[in-house]
Amino acid sequence: MKWFLGLLVFVCSCSLYAAETETIKVYKKNPSFEVRLKANPTTGYTWSLVYFDKKLLHLTSSEYQAPKNHLMGAGGEMLYVFKVKKRSSYPGTTSLVFKYGRSWEQDAIEKKITVQLLP
Repeated sequence: MKWFLGLLVFVCSCSLYAAETETIKVYKKNPSFEVRLKANPTTGYTWSLVYFDKKLLHLTSSEYQAPKNHLMGAGGEMLYVFKVKKRSSYPGTTSLVFKYGRSWEQDAIEKKITVQLLP
């Protein structure tokens, strides 16, 4: 019974993470913004940028940043830097979609981020 209860708690927490969304507010006077996602590529899991509106946003850079403690197997962060294109209209809204998974597996966790373009 305890085993079943533990499994139920674990499954519920996974589904909450999979449905996770957040919002980033970007103002016209400062059109660049960052997205930081916890990552641990030593386990085979990586973040992939699945969708962003290329008419509104420019992906300036993307890189993995290892942890500062240099411990073997410790996770770091995946950093994505975007810039809103000059001809974009304010106010507006767009989305970013990322997936976290192993390249050889079908299942992946999806993370959607709403980007609000504000004057």
